Amino acid sequence: MKTLVAPNGYEEMIKVFGDIRSYINEDGTLDVEWEKKILDRVYLPYPLKLSWNGQLVTRMSCHYLLVFIIQEVFRKIMDNGLEGDCREFGGCYMFRVQRGSKRISTHAWGIALDLEPTKNPLGGPTNMNPKVVEIFESLGFVWGGNFKRIDGMHFQYCSGV
Repeated sequence: MKTLVAPNGYEEMIKVFGDIRSYINEDGTLDVEWEKKILDRVYLPYPLKLSWNGQLVTRMSCHYLLVFIIQEVFRKIMDNGLEGDCREFGGCYMFRVQRGSKRISTHAWGIALDLEPTKNPLGGPTNMNPKVVEIFESLGFVWGGNFKRIDGMHFQYCSGV
């Protein structure tokens, strides 16, 4: 398996994962061709509960380059008996801007995911198991618990954005 190095900075992220800006329509909506071009499905080894309605999901949409990396994250979570610390899913791919910003969110590329959002609210205290954080970071993710504006639920496959 070829190793993908997490990009650093906005322009490097665009070089690696594509330029979403060219797919934004004049009315601010996203051309569906972007989703067709970059998204793929990750099948999870155990179900996650959606944070907004409690429904169980067994797959998520993400950037096609991250499918195997995300599968490896969840395999390591299971191998270490940490499934109980990663049960609630707040999303991965979602076309939107960063909260409180005009910049496009890393979620719009499908390279970020939110776990345990109820226990780790944006700007609030972090309650993420350090072993889970270690697994994500060992595979190239950056944890939002270390951001200037703390986002303990958030993991993204890039830095400096």
